[in-house]
Amino acid sequence: AISQACRRAADLTRQLLSFARKGDYRKVATDVHSVVDEVSQLLRHSLNRQLEISVDLQANPATVTGDPTQLQNALLNLGVNARDAMPDGGTLTIATRNITLTEADQHHMSYKVELGAHVEIRVSDTGVGMDPDTQAKIFEPFFTTKAIGGGTGLGLAAVYGFVKSHKGSIEVDSVPAQGTSFTILLPLAPGPAEA
Repeated sequence: AISQACRRAADLTRQLLSFARKGDYRKVATDVHSVVDEVSQLLRHSLNRQLEISVDLQANPATVTGDPTQLQNALLNLGVNARDAMPDGGTLTIATRNITLTEADQHHMSYKVELGAHVEIRVSDTGVGMDPDTQAKIFEPFFTTKAIGGGTGLGLAAVYGFVKSHKGSIEVDSVPAQGTSFTILLPLAPGPAEA
């Protein structure tokens, strides 16, 4: 029990540091598609059979500079939230593509990010969706819509911290009863991914 409590405390501290963007992270060329493949395999083994996972990897190249473990944790957080939003089944989709961010694109974003080539990672579900009030709070630490004991309210805050510390952006688009999409943009790396 003591070991388990210590692990939970360490995870909580890591998530808080990630949100505060003060945690250390590796800066290596990372293949987004390799990370998505790992995450989709993990999710396939942990989600119930009523949920379908669809992967659509269009980005080429798909290399970003950052910490592959933090990217994996961010995508797992989004996948687990999608699962919780689809208690009666549905489809979880992880898709990638390349985009070139222009000044015109920045007008539609919550905050400014670097212009130029990016890898877009979109995690979508066909779940219960969120109303605008909920969407406005989802990246706040300790905010959760889950029942007591169901979550800490740090998952999306940690995802937000990861994205910001990697000079990217994250946007949410959700409609009640129709599902939710999280779109992450990360700057394209200049070179190939490390093995």
